[in-house]
Amino acid sequence: MIALALLCAAIAAITDLRDGFIYDRLTIPAAVLLAATACTRDALPAAIAGALACGGALLILHGVTRGRGVGLGDVKLAAVVGAGLGLPYGLIAIGAAFVAGTCVALPLLVLRRVSRRDRLPFAPFIAAGTIAASFCPGGALHA
Repeated sequence: MIALALLCAAIAAITDLRDGFIYDRLTIPAAVLLAATACTRDALPAAIAGALACGGALLILHGVTRGRGVGLGDVKLAAVVGAGLGLPYGLIAIGAAFVAGTCVALPLLVLRRVSRRDRLPFAPFIAAGTIAASFCPGGALHA
């Protein structure tokens, strides 16, 4: 399941950088495949919990920022990552994405290379967080 989440995050990072979008034709089939895989492994409750926690956290942020801080593509990608990694590691991935995004955005803002109104694709940071969470001790790649 982790491989599908990693693949989806990597492709989303590319399309977000290239086109400014994370496409439903990527995230929705990935979510369906993760759900089907989770059913065959008796891991559906863990996948649902991860998807709801990760996707829900970004959905709240999407609502608070009225879609200007995080797009719905990011929300769906976070749900896929949460389903693929499960609740604890999905949250680690999303947390790491925010840390990485801050580490990139803050210097750019301070140096006035970007303004607060400029768009900064978030999918590459979600992909980086997914990779980082995958290598956490006890994580998906250590199981």
